[in-house]
Amino acid sequence: MNKKFWAALALAAALTALAFYLPPQLSRWDDEKIMDEPRVTQLEDREGLADSLRLTVAEKLLLMQGGNLSYLALPGGEAQVRYTIEDASDGVYISSEPEVEGPEENEEEWSVRLAGVRREMLALQRAGALPELWAENVQAELTGSEEVLCIDNDTQLSFLICHMSLTFPNWNVGVSFDQKSGKILSMSLRWLRTQPPSWGAAGTVGFGGAWRDYWGMDSVDPNWNTPRVSEILSASAPLAGNSGDYSAAGEVAFTYDGQTLRAPLYGWCSGGSCAVQWNT
Repeated sequence: MNKKFWAALALAAALTALAFYLPPQLSRWDDEKIMDEPRVTQLEDREGLADSLRLTVAEKLLLMQGGNLSYLALPGGEAQVRYTIEDASDGVYISSEPEVEGPEENEEEWSVRLAGVRREMLALQRAGALPELWAENVQAELTGSEEVLCIDNDTQLSFLICHMSLTFPNWNVGVSFDQKSGKILSMSLRWLRTQPPSWGAAGTVGFGGAWRDYWGMDSVDPNWNTPRVSEILSASAPLAGNSGDYSAAGEVAFTYDGQTLRAPLYGWCSGGSCAVQWNT
């Protein structure tokens, strides 16, 4: 009788121990098996996932304005070579200063990006979104560059933004553009007070609609072209003989998918220099 009692008691203790320790151990064994036998996602599945998570230019602009973003400057983003892009009768060519050394891959990458920015700026000029910065036989030199990774802390989606500093004979331009699409997201233009860029015969009346279409927005505020915005874009106050300091601020509102992007616009003059900043 005693032997049966103690045997039953030992069996009960063993079952209790197994019930307590066995499930975690089985889980660990299962995890180890998965790690030892990795499953490779099909290429089509990965591409489909990437397409479903791809952000539009308008969505990136909205995130940059009011999203919960972290910014990471990538190492090696600074261009090691100065490039010159020129218009010639037989086409466009890009040259670099050979005395400046740098990785060949980096040179090629920024060379391609520089040509892309030129195309975008020319398209924006034709649409009335920019003054006439590029013309025949005008050179622009890339004097600075940087890559910044933007990470949405809520979704962990990320996108790459590139910055460029361009020097023209009569003005300097800073551009930020989306690396994926090549679209320009923001700009700053600085010139000598006595040599402002020209908006052409049409002036600035097409500015709002041109940027709406370029960014893929749903609409632009129909009343965007206020006297203040027009004054900032055309630099009419400095040109009217105001030789002192000048500053003004405005905005142009766009809508996309029920959200509003209020793109800021700044203009200022100090001494012999003037500047306009768009969505910076």
